[in-house]
Amino acid sequence: MAEEQKHSSVDKAKSALGALLIMPIGIVLGLIAHGGDNTFAGYAQYFFISILGVCVGGGVYVLLIHNILVALTSKIDSFRASFVASVNRKYDLQSTLVSLANTVASEEGKIHGGIARELRNAAGDLASSQKPSILLANLAARFPQLHNIGGFMSAQNSASEIERKIDEDVRNINTEIAAYNEIVSSIPSRLAAAIASFPKLDFVSSVGLENEVHEKSAA
Repeated sequence: MAEEQKHSSVDKAKSALGALLIMPIGIVLGLIAHGGDNTFAGYAQYFFISILGVCVGGGVYVLLIHNILVALTSKIDSFRASFVASVNRKYDLQSTLVSLANTVASEEGKIHGGIARELRNAAGDLASSQKPSILLANLAARFPQLHNIGGFMSAQNSASEIERKIDEDVRNINTEIAAYNEIVSSIPSRLAAAIASFPKLDFVSSVGLENEVHEKSAA
């Protein structure tokens, strides 16, 4: 879906360019077809009208490119917001693990004294982990008793879903950035993008984006 949206945005930019090129030619041919003046003055008039058409068409083209890039930027921001929400779910998962640790700690004599401590350690590592589901899977492998705790199984499912959503958001962000950069880097849309003050964007990684989220949370 994101790849189709990328091609759609680029196709719109190409269509806008086609309209820009056809507009002045169509104006002049239309005037000639209706019995325009074939003298030097007449051709000068056609030339002036062509220049005017290019200027008007250029302005329209810049506006169209501006709108396309604004739409792409809006999609990028939307996927970034979704990414931040997914990362914040890790913090919620941390609280869940701490709560489980407290529950286990009250039953240490019945289960295993080290489980509560390891749950708290896992909670501390969770926010910075790129693979929280593996973190919890390793913990479950060490302490099979955790499979008997419903809250832990739910936490594992949540960790897997968070990972999937984070990966999906990063792919979507980079797909939109690729479409954006293709327009910003191509000729002549590059000029229109420069006039409209749209710089080229860098591709992102889940690690880099998560670091940004953590830095903002710590600020």
